[in-house]
Amino acid sequence: MKLRIENRAWQAGLPVLVVVGLGLLYRGTARPVHLIVDRNPQMILTHARRVEGVLLEAGFELATQDRVVPSNETRLHWIGETIPIVRLDRAIPILVEVTGSQRVVVSAREEPADLLWLAGEVLFIGDRVQVNGLPRLSDLLPARTEHIALQPAIQIRLEQGGRIQAIFSAAPTV
Repeated sequence: MKLRIENRAWQAGLPVLVVVGLGLLYRGTARPVHLIVDRNPQMILTHARRVEGVLLEAGFELATQDRVVPSNETRLHWIGETIPIVRLDRAIPILVEVTGSQRVVVSAREEPADLLWLAGEVLFIGDRVQVNGLPRLSDLLPARTEHIALQPAIQIRLEQGGRIQAIFSAAPTV
């Protein structure tokens, strides 16, 4: 016995219902992931089980200097109500200025000492660092570092009462 659907509306609508049903089933089996890209959080639904798959599903292709936490190969786990967190910091060009000379490094790192090291400079005690024109210890630092200026410290010898002391400073006044 063969089942025949006589009504043309059913014949036309059945494939649509099947596609919609499969779409709902697919979406319903996706799992949430907190994705933070350049400090901008978002919640996405994914079928990926590894960090690399999450980023590809979200439309991000990685550059060599981009930083991903946890690493790309990490398998994600959903335990109870816990939602995995994936962080992507995109590499950007950063201008590094040291006593008049300028270099550009491309990095996702944000710590001035790391960025100076990438530019071939080493940070010493007494050096003066400005990030985007602000002192390094300022609470007003912007979201991303785009410019670092380093003024290396100089040695100042103090002699007082026969005792010699060396101070290293890049301060404009001592």
